[in-house]
Amino acid sequence: MNRAFIYGDLLFETIRVTDGIPQLMNLHFNRLLQSAKLLKFETDLTMEVFVQALQQSVAESKLQDARVRFVLHRDADGFYTPQHHKTHYFVETFKLDTTPVVSLNMGIYTDNYKSCNELSSIKSGNALLYVMAGIFAKERGWDDAILLNEHGCLCEATSSNIFMVKQERVFTPALTEGCVAGVMRAHTLEKLRHADYEVHETVITMEQLMDADAVFLTNAIRGVIHVSAIEGKSFQSFTLKSSI
Repeated sequence: MNRAFIYGDLLFETIRVTDGIPQLMNLHFNRLLQSAKLLKFETDLTMEVFVQALQQSVAESKLQDARVRFVLHRDADGFYTPQHHKTHYFVETFKLDTTPVVSLNMGIYTDNYKSCNELSSIKSGNALLYVMAGIFAKERGWDDAILLNEHGCLCEATSSNIFMVKQERVFTPALTEGCVAGVMRAHTLEKLRHADYEVHETVITMEQLMDADAVFLTNAIRGVIHVSAIEGKSFQSFTLKSSI
């Protein structure tokens, strides 16, 4: 755990459990393995072991609705350079807050910007940018904050991906724009395309965002959340053609 604590040398997945059943397991597991490969983690983790570890943690918690955090970390001696790449994992289970989130009042975090590189898309222990953005939002009375990338374009929110709607067309930042490759992002994109929406993964400027008809966030725990306002600008609610 020393490397995980000091260097953030870890990956994690946060999975929603509803009625005792973990949701979107294939998407979570595939992202975890892809990220592990990127970080040169050595793991023999299988889907069966992954599911069993989650189910055991949920059973021990006696919770039917929960949020489960699966953490995979490099378990090696050494300082910045590890002596090997073997890994261990642990699982934590928390009671799920089922309070409905109707809409969010947001603002733009401007103290720091997110880099656009291959590490930007993974969920690792390097989360200081999100911590500071969350503090920034709380100090201003916002529900959440929007992060910009190093080019000053739209990236994501503190714990969610972001989408905008303009004239029934849906836009979201491409993964090359520095956002996390969210599980609910991927699920939502699939559902939107299946419902025949015109969907674009692209560069989005702040001017384009503020000119949108509607804005919503997605994450694996809360699903799809409507954004009611950004920096005082109000947005209409977006009704999806099919449930996501």
